[in-house]
Amino acid sequence: MINWAANDMCQNNHKLQWVKKHIQNCAQCGPVDTMCRYGCVQCNLYYCVKCRQPPVMGDICGGGHELKYVPTLKYHSCDVCRGSISGGAYRCQECDYDVCEKCWIVKED
Repeated sequence: MINWAANDMCQNNHKLQWVKKHIQNCAQCGPVDTMCRYGCVQCNLYYCVKCRQPPVMGDICGGGHELKYVPTLKYHSCDVCRGSISGGAYRCQECDYDVCEKCWIVKED
């Protein structure tokens, strides 16, 4: 797990941590999205990116790594909207975190 700087807390006031990948039901929406990115180790609660928005600040992922634009990223899905990526996307290789161009534009607005 990678600690991140946002002040997001679980229901028991523990600081949430960025996780590279955690396959588990989201503590908020249940089985809707099983790819969780944030969690409370003490409570064993994990959240999907729809319920807990990624703390992407500029070109940095929640793990504190630079997101780099990849012009052709096949066989990946966006970690924000969960849609298939057919063209370019912003990617953190270390965290396996991808943001499609459509979600990136919304983030920038």
